[in-house]
Amino acid sequence: EVKGGGYLWTPAAYTRARRAGIREAFERTGFVRFADLKKQGVLEDPVKFLEDLLGPSGAGAGLLRLDSVCASGDIVARADAAAEEAVSTGGWCEASGALPPEFSPQDVTLVLERCPAVLRARKSHSGTVFCGTCFVSKAFLEKCQGTLEEHAVGAAQASLAERAAARGAAQAAAPASARPAK
Repeated sequence: EVKGGGYLWTPAAYTRARRAGIREAFERTGFVRFADLKKQGVLEDPVKFLEDLLGPSGAGAGLLRLDSVCASGDIVARADAAAEEAVSTGGWCEASGALPPEFSPQDVTLVLERCPAVLRARKSHSGTVFCGTCFVSKAFLEKCQGTLEEHAVGAAQASLAERAAARGAAQAAAPASARPAK
């Protein structure tokens, strides 16, 4: 880049190489971080830049503008598969594990909001999202609730038994004149 007379001139070879590198990175990973685009000198709207670079009918179709990255629509399929498995197995999933590590928690939340499996589960009340990044099936929640209820009942019964034993021991240790009349 050469500055002069209030203008900035960028050689065409540099621009072509930069565009080719960004295209290659996006096609390889399915996303590009906004910070990386800025480092490459992309100062315009990153989504528009990528749409122009990748073409509206090719990889540029269906781009997702997330919090810190611009991703292809295929990224949603990764999280959707994990959520679908959680519903079908009665389990849960941490969606960030299905996505690239460069995705921020906010990115993961935005991707989960677009997952068809999550949308169906919310509508049918067969699953929910916790803390923005964890998808939990209703079956898993019910299993946890049952386990917690069993634990609570056991703890309450043990507490009652301890109180009864303590009361019995206190009555046995009290002098005959202090015992209540029967």
